[in-house]
Amino acid sequence: SLRQFGFVQLERAVYACCDLA
Repeated sequence: SLRQFGFVQLERAVYACCDLA
């Protein structure tokens, strides 16, 4: 998880891409 860097939006985008895959 990239939350420790504050990239919550980016992490959510990655999960969304994985969900669509």
